[in-house]
Amino acid sequence: MDMNAEMTGAKGTSSSGGANGANVLHVLTFADVLNYNPPPGSLLVAEGLVEMGENVLLYGPPGGFKSFSVGDLMARGAWGCGEWLGFPVQARFASLWINCENGRRRLRDQFAKMELPADAADFIHVTDIPEVWSLADPRMAGAIRQTITAKNIRLVILDTVSNFCEDELAKHFTAFFAALNTILAGLSERPAVLLIHHSRKPKEGDRGGRSLLNLISGHQTLQRRASAIIFMGRVTDEFEEKRVVAVCLKCRNNGDLEGRKFALKLGERNTLEPLVDFDWSEWEQGTTGRKSQQRKVTGDHIRQVFDHGETWLAQSEAAERLQEIAGVGRSAAYDALKFHGHLIGRKDGKMGLADLGGED
Repeated sequence: MDMNAEMTGAKGTSSSGGANGANVLHVLTFADVLNYNPPPGSLLVAEGLVEMGENVLLYGPPGGFKSFSVGDLMARGAWGCGEWLGFPVQARFASLWINCENGRRRLRDQFAKMELPADAADFIHVTDIPEVWSLADPRMAGAIRQTITAKNIRLVILDTVSNFCEDELAKHFTAFFAALNTILAGLSERPAVLLIHHSRKPKEGDRGGRSLLNLISGHQTLQRRASAIIFMGRVTDEFEEKRVVAVCLKCRNNGDLEGRKFALKLGERNTLEPLVDFDWSEWEQGTTGRKSQQRKVTGDHIRQVFDHGETWLAQSEAAERLQEIAGVGRSAAYDALKFHGHLIGRKDGKMGLADLGGED
């Protein structure tokens, strides 16, 4: 495929003398600026969150269900309704997941459980792990562009950004966006692009408001080029944790969406469903979520574990009982036993109450 020849047909009223004389700069009239309205069907999710022609960044720690959120969005797009991460899906659209991290077994298991429309194959398109991880490579660029045109793709998902960048310095992100722009330039309907990215290790206080932006791994170029930014991560670091929080941190085209946050849970059909009456203090009171769970465990819980002094237990037994009584995870139960250690004594390798009158 001759990329330069194809891009020569891009709209433009003036030329900067680019390769082969292609019009690479389209100067808008002032009337164009004032009279613009988004084309019908271009607002894919919410008013200006995921919009055709724009880049959206979804990031979070590894293991934070980002791939499940991608599949969820593709399914919602195939139906043309529902909610994605708490935001309304406003159009039916075909999507292309350029997948660099999930093998076929994982993809099969993820989509097989989902409830999909009969014509889902016309809307959900997923790649095998590519042989080339460079958007500047003509083979990759041509394949992406051809697929967008042939399958009427309105959303392209790049998973993950770091796979297509040599490193995470400004020059590497700049080259990434330049190559992406070249691929999409001149398309009659430029798709939205969802960029999947990882976060760095959080520091204390990084869950407060815009400080979440500090978690984006790499240079700030990535933040500046995205019209919308969403953080998503698990509520706690417990292995059995299925709950996540999604926070909209930036939305250039609709500032009213900034700061909106939703709590969701990975359901049996591998979609993210809203949580009702979620306790936001559990999310906000610590970078791991365990601090808030420790605070949920009181001295009275500890006394119940040991039957108010009547029972002595092995540490594993005490932790198991505490999970049931206080409704916390395994790691949080062990941490709480340490935290309330002033109430606990040891005898013959077992734990029990050391001070029945101790304060909480």
